[in-house]
Amino acid sequence: MNKEIFFTFDMDWASDMVLTDFHELLNELGVCSTVHVTHETPMLDEFRKDENMDLGLHPNYNPLLLEGSAKSAHQVLREIKAIVPEGVSLRSHALTAGSVIAREYENFGIKYELNTFIPVKEGSVIFPYQAPIGKHMVLPFIFEDDLYLIRKNGTVDFLLGDAFTAPRIFNFHPIHLFLNTDTTETYERARPYFKDDENLIKMRNEKSYGMRDMFIELAETSRKMGYVSRKIKDGDWN
Repeated sequence: MNKEIFFTFDMDWASDMVLTDFHELLNELGVCSTVHVTHETPMLDEFRKDENMDLGLHPNYNPLLLEGSAKSAHQVLREIKAIVPEGVSLRSHALTAGSVIAREYENFGIKYELNTFIPVKEGSVIFPYQAPIGKHMVLPFIFEDDLYLIRKNGTVDFLLGDAFTAPRIFNFHPIHLFLNTDTTETYERARPYFKDDENLIKMRNEKSYGMRDMFIELAETSRKMGYVSRKIKDGDWN
């Protein structure tokens, strides 16, 4: 487990320009990835042609919780599964989880749930586990880019080192890679331009160390240390 690394990504409705940049970056680095999908886009066809990429589900339950949506969790899952019928891994938007939702996973072919974020520290011991409800495995992950921006939880060397035991599962967002987000303020300033490609380009951080820099460092350093990148569905989680 400690010589495998898993790069996962949540699309979060990124524009095709951002997704194209994201795909080019992955190809440059030559890493395997699992991308949790939020919406239909022609880029999914490009992703499916890439043998190093695997598609999963990124359902959004927030409207049910915050806006009084008439949809059920079952309907949300059904709609996203129709976009990614091959998906066997899932991470919910905002990491929304619960036993009621988990009961639905088997019906939609979900084998791996990645809703548990655990910031590691020295001496941490973290393992995947069988979900208490359902037949899927729960795969804890140790890094989330937007949360890292709020509370730094380790350098690349630490996250790849031997000070703790855990699956090396990392989560990034294409928009943060595109912007090279260095602070939450950088992200918020760019928010009005998420669908305005011309102006979004102008919002990229080129002055300080950001999430694109960290992802590149993580990919390159892990390779030098002998890690092999895998898609989530190809991991040995038993």
